[in-house]
Amino acid sequence: MRYSITINQLALLELKSKITLEEAVLLDYLYWLCTSPSDIVEQMRIEKEGKKYTWFDYGSYLKENPILRGKTKATITPKIRKLENEKFIETIIQNAKNGGDRKYIRLLPKCDGLFRKLNEVVSETKQVSFRKLNVDNNNINNNYINNKEKKIVIVKKEKYPLSAITEEDINQIANQYHVSIGYVKLQLEKLRNYAPNKKGKPYSDYKAALRNFVLLSMERAIEKKQEDKYAPIDARNVK
Repeated sequence: MRYSITINQLALLELKSKITLEEAVLLDYLYWLCTSPSDIVEQMRIEKEGKKYTWFDYGSYLKENPILRGKTKATITPKIRKLENEKFIETIIQNAKNGGDRKYIRLLPKCDGLFRKLNEVVSETKQVSFRKLNVDNNNINNNYINNKEKKIVIVKKEKYPLSAITEEDINQIANQYHVSIGYVKLQLEKLRNYAPNKKGKPYSDYKAALRNFVLLSMERAIEKKQEDKYAPIDARNVK
């Protein structure tokens, strides 16, 4: 089973290709199959007029993509035809040795260009909203693409990581709150111990978090002094 599916939505948009999500999944599989260096896959290839074609086994495709539950050869064939009409692939039919017909696939330059874009750096001016993807809405809506089939991982960079805190930062915080440098370093050590086990969202600005640790510690010290000031006195032994 293949554990990941790659769909280059931006590249599809740039190519003005109107294909459904399932057709994009199929195209990703065909690219993987036709470019595989596996010896087993190599035995599935034939050559005709100087062009290499790879046998597309419907059963293997469904087995490798369990998310396509309930699909059959009859439902996959139109999708292959759609990809061929879009000039992503070329197909031929050959007779199998044990009888019956086999469908063979060859990638066309348009498909190769699509997957080469996966490793290209996309500038900020070219980034587009996923909602603008040119996909056939009769089969799937854009929110389904974003939230279900394609996992979009957004990595947020920390504004001020813990490792970026310097001696200058420590001195600045000490001067700001009129405490000793050692006091601030103690709170920094507490922050280092607390951060990995923190529940909820991680800190995005550890310098601000350190200031808050210092303030909280100062507040607790003041509250403790107030409690000690008004604590009752045991006068039972006073004469």
